[in-house]
Amino acid sequence: MFRFGARVRVARAWGVLLAVMIVASSCGARWTAQEDARAAGELVASSGDSPTPSTTDALQEVGGIQTSPPSWTTRTTGPRSGLTVTGDAGPHPGVTNTEITLCVLMPETGASPLPTAWEKGVNAFWDYLRRKGGVHGRNIRLIIKDTKSDTAEALARARDCINEGAFSFYTMDRVEVMSALSKFLDDQGIPHVLTFGPPTTAMNSGSKNRNTFVVSMDHRAQGRLVADYFSTGDLSNKRPAIVREDVPDAIPFAAFFKARLVERGRKAVAEEAINGQGNDFSQTVLNLKRANAEVVVAYMAPTTLIKLAQQAHAAAYDPVWFADAPSWNFDMVLQLANSNGALKGARAFSPWVALSSPAASTYKRAYAEMYPNEAPDDIGLIGWGLGEVMHAALAKAGKDLGYNSFRTAFQTLSVTPTTWGPLDFRPNRRVGTDSIIEFREDGDHWVQVGTFRSSF
Repeated sequence: MFRFGARVRVARAWGVLLAVMIVASSCGARWTAQEDARAAGELVASSGDSPTPSTTDALQEVGGIQTSPPSWTTRTTGPRSGLTVTGDAGPHPGVTNTEITLCVLMPETGASPLPTAWEKGVNAFWDYLRRKGGVHGRNIRLIIKDTKSDTAEALARARDCINEGAFSFYTMDRVEVMSALSKFLDDQGIPHVLTFGPPTTAMNSGSKNRNTFVVSMDHRAQGRLVADYFSTGDLSNKRPAIVREDVPDAIPFAAFFKARLVERGRKAVAEEAINGQGNDFSQTVLNLKRANAEVVVAYMAPTTLIKLAQQAHAAAYDPVWFADAPSWNFDMVLQLANSNGALKGARAFSPWVALSSPAASTYKRAYAEMYPNEAPDDIGLIGWGLGEVMHAALAKAGKDLGYNSFRTAFQTLSVTPTTWGPLDFRPNRRVGTDSIIEFREDGDHWVQVGTFRSSF
């Protein structure tokens, strides 16, 4: 499954998606043992967090960790107001009187099916914000690093960003890459944002996830929600199946999906695990076809899905393909894979609105002002929404910006971006949303059905 530099450049389509959602980048102190010790000791060991696995609420299973408010620089100000910084704002690499540097980690190569100028939408937001005065008088500087959709490469690029003065990170990539990046950054005490939260991110015994914040619905909870969706409406009589990439972090979604189906009196007729980097899925297609699977959750990267759907269509097998949020709910996927009808009837869950939604109008206007001869796309819209989230947290942290004040701001951040679902973080809730919006295929683009919801 695919979840998704100091230079603006044309990235490949899928990399674009990721990059867009990875809207943060950084620059600052050198990577040294002293920095490791300071991050691990000052910012992690002093935490008052106590790991308590949740067994009743999949949304609070976001790592299976319950946390108590940090005690070193904060005080409680009310039942919902949460935390207020009363001490040192903390380390602040990449922060000057005029600039904040954010690091974007994304697979520009290794998972990209098509070139596209994703960075234009990202820049449109920060330019729009710059014209409104920036963040407490500071403008945003972005650095983009190519992870090549490879764990070792991604970790190396994260270290590069730290050596260049990274203040904070926005990341989106394959599920296993995201897990490794999140644990690495969390262990270094660097507050960062994930577009989605891989299960092992918080389950990992080496991390308490005090520094990890997720802006999409937890995928175990989403596994249940997909099963609920499949059990209602026009899909309730169709035979469900799931195809996932063959990585450990994809297993929990499938497990929660299948268990929920059983609770609803149904059963998955097939489960297939595939190599996300593979090219021949003929046996998988044959197995799904033999099982007469009529609606299939495809928990994978868009490049993988495109190959799978095309091979299925060539074999005269056309189920209703379904995407969890976010994985391949991008217009470019339909533009690439649906010209011959291979994704006809496809559906998806999404953490952001469709490009055709009235909620995207501000983004479209700003994009048109910056690029008058080009049409805005949904890749840029995603970057716009993530920019809104990051801006809200940076603004709440205040002028005295550092790791401590930024972390504290995120722990109580409540915001509804114009293009994203409502987010509500708390000291014991690091996944900011429990809602998604439904998308349906309409030729070469997605249209949304209704508004954000958390049940079916």
